[in-house]
Amino acid sequence: MSMDLTSAENPVRCPGRLLLAGVPVDRMTMRDSLRWIASELRSRPQNAKPLLVMGPNAHIVTTARRSPQFLSALAAADLCVPDGVSVLLAARILGQPIPERVTGGELMEQLCDLAARDGLSVHFLGGLPGAAEGAAAVLKRRYPGLRVTCSCPPYRFEDTPSELETVLDTIRDAAPDILCVALGVPRQESW
Repeated sequence: MSMDLTSAENPVRCPGRLLLAGVPVDRMTMRDSLRWIASELRSRPQNAKPLLVMGPNAHIVTTARRSPQFLSALAAADLCVPDGVSVLLAARILGQPIPERVTGGELMEQLCDLAARDGLSVHFLGGLPGAAEGAAAVLKRRYPGLRVTCSCPPYRFEDTPSELETVLDTIRDAAPDILCVALGVPRQESW
């Protein structure tokens, strides 16, 4: 399901950021989220800080209530897409409805489509051994021209300085335009 993101309209502006128990959730559709990310990727200076996109769901909101550090990581995100149905229901109850659910998996796939069309590169970090490579193979067939690399570091690599440096070197060498991190909640958001 490829989306045309080349609209001549002004860049998408977020219709409002909702806070659910302090966790930010941007009230955007999949299409608007993709258009916003595409616009940011195209206009971002070379050495700008990375664009952070996260996907709050009930588990993330609950975890953030118990961890100020995790809540801080979520608050630092540039975009927080509404990943969970419970987030949509809570927003409706609060009188700030969100138009649709934007799942992280679907967003990642759409970003791979965008990357293939725009000549951007992608790196998958984490997951179970072999999972990223398998997903990359499927996505390369689905989106010809997709440039994707993968790495599956050891569990809790971020706790060992030498392993962390190895992972950072791998990412620097790959120099991806888009980095998809699958380390599990809350590690991926905090990392």
